[in-house]
Amino acid sequence: MTRAIQEKLNAQNGFTYLCARFTDGLRAISPTPAKAALATLYWVAALLLLLHAAGPTDGILEHLMQPLVCTLVVRGSIVLFVTGVTVSALPKGIIQLAYAFRRAGVTNSAGEPPLTTSCQEKDGRTIVDLYTQGITISQVQDNLEPLESALGKRISKIEPGDGNQSIRLHLAPGNAKLPEVAYLPQGQPPKPPKILLGASLDGPVIWDPDKVPHLLVGGSTGSGKTTLAKSIISQFVLMVGSDGKPAADVYITDLKVGLDYPSRWQNQDCSFTTTAGDTLAVTSQIIKELNRRKDMYHQVSNREGVPCSSLEDFNSRRPDGRLHRILLVIDEITELTDTTGMDKPRKEEAAAIVSNLATIARLGRAFGIHLIVSTQRPDAMVVPGQIKNNLDGRICGKADNVLSQIILDKTDATDRIPKDSQGLFLNQDGVLFRGYLFDDRQKVSAAAEDDPDWEDDDDDGPAWDDSSFWDCYLDDEYNSDY
Repeated sequence: MTRAIQEKLNAQNGFTYLCARFTDGLRAISPTPAKAALATLYWVAALLLLLHAAGPTDGILEHLMQPLVCTLVVRGSIVLFVTGVTVSALPKGIIQLAYAFRRAGVTNSAGEPPLTTSCQEKDGRTIVDLYTQGITISQVQDNLEPLESALGKRISKIEPGDGNQSIRLHLAPGNAKLPEVAYLPQGQPPKPPKILLGASLDGPVIWDPDKVPHLLVGGSTGSGKTTLAKSIISQFVLMVGSDGKPAADVYITDLKVGLDYPSRWQNQDCSFTTTAGDTLAVTSQIIKELNRRKDMYHQVSNREGVPCSSLEDFNSRRPDGRLHRILLVIDEITELTDTTGMDKPRKEEAAAIVSNLATIARLGRAFGIHLIVSTQRPDAMVVPGQIKNNLDGRICGKADNVLSQIILDKTDATDRIPKDSQGLFLNQDGVLFRGYLFDDRQKVSAAAEDDPDWEDDDDDGPAWDDSSFWDCYLDDEYNSDY
């Protein structure tokens, strides 16, 4: 690209940016009484100045200069107003941010950095909207470390802005750090079906199954996958609907015989399977339930003449026959999909399971059926494409390049998560977070709490808010996965 073309592009983009800021400045006048009053006074003063300039003159020279003076007054008033409105809409720190992007090498082909369109402070955090000038989110993510160094801040989240030429950055102070241990909050939980995953520099990370129905979770041994899964499962077990009744059914497949899960979950609070044969039976049962719900949706749609397209929609129309959400957790899918050394019947069984999982991943969203698949094996064949392509939610703990590429479609987990970390995860949006810990001994289902025959064998154990309890989660002997 020649210098002349670069200069032309720079001028065009600069003009477009300033026009947008002038428009923003105009929009900000009427809702703000002080700005509206100031603008009114300005134009009154400009009009009085113009009337004075257009008044009677005493000499020939003044008479000849009068049109020029009036023109200058009009143009000067307009230029000054446009400049003032535009400057008032320029976000603070615009120059510093532009310099930081240049120093980090994040520019377009014309050498232009993204430009700040808005900057908001909230709870010690900064939210910045950028006019991209052709720069993509992936370019920003690929240069995260040099950009954070140039900014002197931590970038906790990168997401699309309001338009296709906008990127939104969430910034935290440069000395901000994730907590070494994050506890699952015990206050008012988010409105179902939202699930708390962990703590980031930008606040709690929340999974909304209505928007992202399924998760693919990866990480090497000791990354904390199982602990994260238990935290998610516990919230589904305790989930209640608007009627105050349990609202979710949980199915767990763990061919490691379920040693990592609370004993009460095994076929009491949850349906638990530890063999491929039982897994095939459970997934087939869920497929039947999916088809049953499909027929029920059609019946409601035909009866009322309005399409029924979601679980919430169905339950709002049928409060007397509410359907539960269904969560299917596959702990280490490799145990089911790796057919190496299997005989023909077992290979056919594995193929049938994969087919069922693919159907659930493809169709489950509308019917409130959600799938969580975890793996620690860095092999692209362990998560078949027909399943993976429908698992939009991605979470990866510490991993090598291959596993990070399988889970996130990029190697960011290798670059951003230390090899010796536990419970640290990166999601598909590039948000780094500390997974919430789950208390195996204190959290029980609502049904168990109301059951007079149920006894807690750990009455003498540490309390939920006793810090000594959490020490066990940092003890490798107690918990090998977190």
